[in-house]
Amino acid sequence: LPPYQGETIPNIQDESDRGVALWRPISETFSDDLKNFLAIAIERHG
Repeated sequence: LPPYQGETIPNIQDESDRGVALWRPISETFSDDLKNFLAIAIERHG
């Protein structure tokens, strides 16, 4: 719906967490691989 007259239109680029809003979902398989990779990296390199 368009904004009411006089209402400002929020700009997602101006939000502090804009990066999160612009992410695309990743597959569950890739997510699991990423979790495993990060767990090993953190274990080895703190």
